[in-house]
Amino acid sequence: MTINNKTLHGNGITKPEIMVLADIFAKNIVKGDVILLEGPIGIGKTFFSRAIIRARYLIDNLEAEEVPSPTFSLIQGYKLKYFSILHLDLYRLVKETDLFELGIPDIFDDNVTIVEWADMMKNFQPSRVLSVYLSQSDTHENTRNIKLKFLGKSWDNLYQPLKRFL
Repeated sequence: MTINNKTLHGNGITKPEIMVLADIFAKNIVKGDVILLEGPIGIGKTFFSRAIIRARYLIDNLEAEEVPSPTFSLIQGYKLKYFSILHLDLYRLVKETDLFELGIPDIFDDNVTIVEWADMMKNFQPSRVLSVYLSQSDTHENTRNIKLKFLGKSWDNLYQPLKRFL
């Protein structure tokens, strides 16, 4: 099966459920996956990114290192057993050409790439990305809504397990 432009929704997701989602991501991501995290400031993009990275460390039986926010460094890299995860935060970028100084889009094929504040990348996105939009839930202050939009082909690795959970 080939997934092409599919969308999944989850409403009223709790913090423990976000951790389960992160675990599903960590178990099923593969080299070349590009995950774009979007949503308002303070909604939990960095929390979700960290949860994915920490869960992947556990899966690979590696000692988890500190997972800082890449807000000031722009890019944090994590070498794992089978691939590396690059965690990017583009919030502070001023112009699109700054992406070339960071080596984007050359980094996508050889890594799993998690990008916060990906608006700056709209002209440099690969043909295959997973857009994750987090928003405040109407049901409770501490819950979130999530919208997962799979763009491009071959998202089978994540679509099916996420569909079962959501």
